Amino acid sequence: MSISGIYAIRNVGDSKLYIGSSNNLPVRWRAHRNELRRDCHRNKYLQNAWNKYGEVSFEFYVLERCDESALLAREDYYLAAHKTLDEKYGYNLVEAERHVVSQRARENIRKSARSRRKPPPFSAEHRKHIGDTWRGKSFSDEHKRKMSEAAKGKIMSDEACAHMSEAHKGEIHSPEHKRKISEIMKGKKLGEAHRKNTRAGILRWWADRKAKEAVA
Repeated sequence: MSISGIYAIRNVGDSKLYIGSSNNLPVRWRAHRNELRRDCHRNKYLQNAWNKYGEVSFEFYVLERCDESALLAREDYYLAAHKTLDEKYGYNLVEAERHVVSQRARENIRKSARSRRKPPPFSAEHRKHIGDTWRGKSFSDEHKRKMSEAAKGKIMSDEACAHMSEAHKGEIHSPEHKRKISEIMKGKKLGEAHRKNTRAGILRWWADRKAKEAVA
């Protein structure tokens, strides 16, 4: 269930705040956290503090729940009340109205770029042709080694993980398929990249749970 309202991201060390508003608070918090973890948050002042003090030094909490039509006015109220446009007290760089306008402009640019680069979907006939072309082919050990080297250290984005999960939902593997997977995995040790992905997934799950509890 989406919850609209005003939120704050607080540095527990010096009590500086970043204040924002959203019509879906849990989703907004996840977006902030993911951008900060990837060192690509648009607010460089907040990003620098996150990099310096670490994720454990920041907490997310709800200041007020309100109707979506009142978000901008209430956000501006809290920005003024907590003086977060002053770098001594907070991380906000612009007032709510200006922030929303620039946010909409960025989103329009992203949508336009996505629509331009999105390839047309393959027809069923085309997919069948691709499947028939590759069916029965096997890669040489050298080719497999090169593919493995190219994939090392890569961490999939949340969007890519969600896409793969959705694509495989409902699949039922035959006993023979399960046996082959088991044989392949026997004696294998998980690489550092795999362990990092696993740890990151657990941390994301735990943070999402805490965020949901904060807005409950």
